[in-house]
Amino acid sequence: MVKRLIRKRVLERSRLLDKYYLIAIDGTGYLGFKKRHCKKCLVSKKEEKVEYYNHNILEAELIFENGLELSIETEFKENDKEGYDKQDCELRAFYKMSKRLKKKFPQLKICLSLDGLYETEPLIKVCKENNWIYIITFKEGRMRVAWEEFEMLKRARDENYGENSIR
Repeated sequence: MVKRLIRKRVLERSRLLDKYYLIAIDGTGYLGFKKRHCKKCLVSKKEEKVEYYNHNILEAELIFENGLELSIETEFKENDKEGYDKQDCELRAFYKMSKRLKKKFPQLKICLSLDGLYETEPLIKVCKENNWIYIITFKEGRMRVAWEEFEMLKRARDENYGENSIR
């Protein structure tokens, strides 16, 4: 449905900067169980004790100025098998989802809105390869060198403002 709305140019006025469609990507809970019901369940533990089994998803939603959100892609985060080494995570789900997103919308001008979890070089590389722009929440501790540079620039800016400066 969304693909058809975009193709028919119905959503054109809702583009960011008259050019990009804003797509928010984030993980969310989907189903939770007290007992394992399938081998692909993710496991939530507290103090090494299994608390519950769940299924989470990564959701890509087209965001509009008036608050409307339309889902355009979903990726289930799930273990490949019962004896897993590492549980599936949002980043791995993003890489799988990004391929389908590009295939569905190969020429769409996309601006991704992402939280600090996504501040990784490989993810930025995927965005550049797909000609997507991005807005990522900058989070202390995620990219140490970039954070230090940010802090240095912030201090330099504050030092350059005097009492009579115009802000």
